[in-house]
Amino acid sequence: MAVVKGAANSISIVFAKFAYKDVDVKSNTLLTVILEPQRFLGYKYVSFIVTDEKGNILNEVKYQEGTSKFKISSTGTFEGKRINVLLIYANREDTDMVPYQILGLLHIKKGSLWDMRTNNIPVKPLSPLSVKLKNADELDNWTFSTDYWGSSDYWGVDYSSAKDTTELSTLQFSYSQGSKLFLQVQRNNQTKYNFFDIPEGASSLELDVTKCTKPSIAKTISSGGSYTDLYIYGRTDENFYQKYSLAHKQTYSSQATYYIPAESFQEYLTSIHFKIGGVDYFNNYKGATIPDVADPIDAKIRYSGSTLADFKPQFNGSYDYYHASFVNKPFSISIDFYSPAASNNIPVQMPDLGKYIKGLDWKNLLLDRLALTEVDGFQEDKLLYLNALNYTYSGPQTKSVSINLGVWGSN
Repeated sequence: MAVVKGAANSISIVFAKFAYKDVDVKSNTLLTVILEPQRFLGYKYVSFIVTDEKGNILNEVKYQEGTSKFKISSTGTFEGKRINVLLIYANREDTDMVPYQILGLLHIKKGSLWDMRTNNIPVKPLSPLSVKLKNADELDNWTFSTDYWGSSDYWGVDYSSAKDTTELSTLQFSYSQGSKLFLQVQRNNQTKYNFFDIPEGASSLELDVTKCTKPSIAKTISSGGSYTDLYIYGRTDENFYQKYSLAHKQTYSSQATYYIPAESFQEYLTSIHFKIGGVDYFNNYKGATIPDVADPIDAKIRYSGSTLADFKPQFNGSYDYYHASFVNKPFSISIDFYSPAASNNIPVQMPDLGKYIKGLDWKNLLLDRLALTEVDGFQEDKLLYLNALNYTYSGPQTKSVSINLGVWGSN
């Protein structure tokens, strides 16, 4: 155990195994954190700051590299039921990142568990593989995937002409033993596919397009929007992270028609981004089937203020938490906050962080993006908050609505 002096009280940091339990208001435990030991490698420093809801600093601690589990506990008594937690990242000068990033969890329950691990599903051992295509002339469209990575979701780009197949040979893929390679091709208005075996120990393969002889199944999903961007993945074992990239379809209409193999997967992962009335919606599904309709979240974004100094959420509808992003100009600080629905209509009150970031003024932090998210099985004190734009498919189903104010992309 290490004891670190805080702004108001001393705090004890426990770096031992623990069993999380709900705590009452008389407990000294404010927050429990789980993370990968390498999570913060490469930063100048990372600090956790705990405040009350009015922004008064209760405790603060600099993260010790290599730690995977710890509790932040006050040696004094804090009678409140909710806290704010701020995580400050100081980036090195030799990176292209903004100098400072702040991640905040606002108005969360005292005694909550913050699981910061990026992937809670085990990954099967991986081997490297390079691939090239044979007889790939005059293809209208094609999709390739191992069970871990696929070209149809490689930076979100579809391949739509034969010349694009040359890029495939320059890419390095990964696969797990016993898996197959998925290749789907479209030519002369016909879409066909095949799952190719991988010889044991193989590090490179050539796939013959003429062996794609199985007819693909055409399916349609409706979003009711003016724009639809769809990704479909398939898992043969829902207990592992591995997944095949099966389809990607982008269209400026309310429906997207896509093609997938006839074989059933144990679990499908469906990610769809659609626009209704100029507002962005993001739905992530997982299950034994692919939905035919994407229903938007029943929530509307309302707020007042334009900076972190005067921002107040005033949302309507059903949601579990909100996500707010702020940036300053000339983009030296970026801040992302997540807060449960219980915090609606509560102004954000920030502490003085001048000792960490010189000259910091909350009035200079401009609101850039807002999102409301609904999560299946959401538990407010288990802090699995997901960014709809950075979803890893290791969590539950989600629905989100988002607006982008464009501050980050402006001059």
